[in-house]
Amino acid sequence: MLEGKYRRTKEYLLIYYELITAARYHGTTTYQALAQMAGLPLTGSYMGSELGKLLGEIVEDEHRCGRPMLSAVVVGTDGRPHDGFFRLGQILGKLTEDSPDARRLFWDQELQAVYQVWARTFKSGSGTAREAATRVATSKYQPLRTALSSIAPTIGEIRMTFAEIEDTLRAELPPSARRHRPWWANPGNAAQHTHAQSWLAAGWEVAAVNLDAEWVLFRRRAAPAG
Repeated sequence: MLEGKYRRTKEYLLIYYELITAARYHGTTTYQALAQMAGLPLTGSYMGSELGKLLGEIVEDEHRCGRPMLSAVVVGTDGRPHDGFFRLGQILGKLTEDSPDARRLFWDQELQAVYQVWARTFKSGSGTAREAATRVATSKYQPLRTALSSIAPTIGEIRMTFAEIEDTLRAELPPSARRHRPWWANPGNAAQHTHAQSWLAAGWEVAAVNLDAEWVLFRRRAAPAG
């Protein structure tokens, strides 16, 4: 298996969320777009090598969770995955025949499986105004929950800047997040501070916040006793 160079990094979280977003909307993204997000050159062997490592770690983590190869949503300028996608499929024991037809079938099957796993779901029903507001607030911060949930269980702490969180959310934090420490509280009541459920539901809590330097330290929550 590949070494974990990118686990615990913001690049891993940003790319992971980008792949999930593409999957949820039954779309694709490109190697060049991911390289730009990860701060890598847009072309060349170094870009290919480093992006391959990053995508490989994500796919390995997904495979351990019993999910299909999330990198199936990544394509090159020809609209197809690069050879590394198929090599990793062979390493994982998912691709057993290496022919053009077998590759096309394998990619299509993995892509459809990814779309199915990460499909958007819509539920009918009115609910109360508070419930509706809670759903809206929770959905806005869902990308942060997804990113935190993807972190390997061996990692106990991770520090993120406000800018990194905003990159993950693809939205700005409210002004109160930069002005008031209580915005980062860990409420026991789910109806309070619904945005906090993005880290609490992912198994994390806020351990420290520096409003001046604009960073927050997330610490994995201890398992309940008994």
